[in-house]
Order: sequence, then C-alpha cells, then structure tokens
Amino acid sequence: MFNISVEDWTAKPGEVKPPVYVWQNSWGLSTRTLGVMVMIHSDDKGLVLPPRVAELQTIIVPVGITNKTTEEEKAKLDAEVDGLVAVLAAAGIRVDSDKRSYSPGWKFNQWELRGVPLRLEFGPGESAGHFITAARRDIPGKDGKSTIPIPELATAVPALLETIQSDLLKRATLEFDSHRKIITNWDDFTPSLNAKNVNLIPHCLTEKCEDQIKDMSARKAEEDSGEAEDAKAPSMGAKSLCIPFDQPEGIIEGETRCLNPSCDLLAKKWCMFGRSY
Repeated sequence: MFNISVEDWTAKPGEVKPPVYVWQNSWGLSTRTLGVMVMIHSDDKGLVLPPRVAELQTIIVPVGITNKTTEEEKAKLDAEVDGLVAVLAAAGIRVDSDKRSYSPGWKFNQWELRGVPLRLEFGPGESAGHFITAARRDIPGKDGKSTIPIPELATAVPALLETIQSDLLKRATLEFDSHRKIITNWDDFTPSLNAKNVNLIPHCLTEKCEDQIKDMSARKAEEDSGEAEDAKAPSMGAKSLCIPFDQPEGIIEGETRCLNPSCDLLAKKWCMFGRSY
C-alpha cells in the first residue's frame, strides 16, 4: 500500500519523466456508511432499508389461504403470484415471493425484520378484484398501505419505491438538520453537544485551534457532569468533522473572530464540530 506510483501522463512521446506517486485516502467509509444507514432508518421491528441499496426491494406474500381453500385454488393463486413476480422482474425490480407454509403474519414479521422496503399481499380477494395490496416498510400500520391495480403494477411499484427512497431521505435530512446548530457564543458550544447536536462555528481552520477546542470542550463536559471522562466512552471533546460546502452567512471577512476564546485569529469558514462515537 506504500510507494504506489504510475507513469506520468503528461510525458510527451519519447520523453522520460519520473513516476508520479498516487494520493490515497482511507476513511473506513463503506462500513461506517452501512452502520449509519441502519441506525438512522431502522426501528424496533428491525431493518428499514432504502430501496436503492436493498438486496430485495419487494416481497410478494400470498394471503387469504385457509383450510377451506382447495388445492386447485392454491395452485391458481401460486401461478398468479409467479406471474406478478415475472412482471415486476421485467420492470427491473428485485422481487421474490414467499410461498412457505407459515402464516402470513409470521412472514410479515420476518420481512419487516429484514427491512424489505415493500411488501405486496395477494390473495383470493385481490385476485378477484384485479389489484394487489401494498405495505410500505417505512410507514407502519394502515397509513403505509395502499392498493395497486394489476395492470399498473409495472409502473406503480417502481414509482412507489422511488417515493419510499425520497421520503426516507427527507426524514433523515430533517432529523439531521434539527440537530445541526449554528453556534456563535462559546458558552453554548458544549451544552449543544450535550443535547446530541453537531455545531457549526466560525473557525480559523488551524490544527492548533482545533486541538484546543477538543481539550476545552472535554474539560467543560467533565465539569458539567462532575465525572472524569471514561476512555471507553464516546469522546467528550469535539473535533472538526468537515467544512460544509454550503456555508451559512454571517462570517464577515477581516472582522468575524474564531469562536475559540483562546484563539486570536479571524474566522475563515464555518466548520462543523461534533463528538466521535
């Protein structure tokens, strides 16, 4: 992983140039992104997966089968379910059916646990009415249910999955925005962290100042709690997380000072600080 180099692409034909070393970044982004996705969207029933990354986007569950249902009726229903799977697969949906000999309620719970974005219920009533009952994973209960006419299945289900994707993003964005606070007074910095927020502050963007903020916010947190920081607990001191591309207004060049009371420098950007967990 060290001393990785490539040929200099700026070299002209016949020209010899020394190799160019590559720039590498290692953030552990993939596993952290998955962890954040699970924590942000999921609930007490299990996973809630965004449709675009779900291995299985739609599950079709046969319903309404009782002891009085004949073998011929079961076979007819199974064939119709297979046809629905084929229609959705042809529309580009990652779909499957669950014909196992468990109760519908048991199947509902299992697929909710696994986070499949959309459940489609199909039984004798739906067959007779030429529709299917859809249940969104992200909206529990009756509020997340709707019916879709069978002829519209190939267009309505992809559209509904996109709606689920969009709604999950909107809810997560609103939740994040509600916990991102603009702080312009140092006395508000640590209390805002204690309220599980991330803080946008005017900052000079120097490493020395960042280290001071981490130490000062850790000491303030210890004073407020009356307990020493546990090395195994989440860091009480805040560190810089990023410099947002979308910068709020409020920093006046040559006038606005860095929020750190121990820093004498002027602020250059709004910088986001938060605790590491």
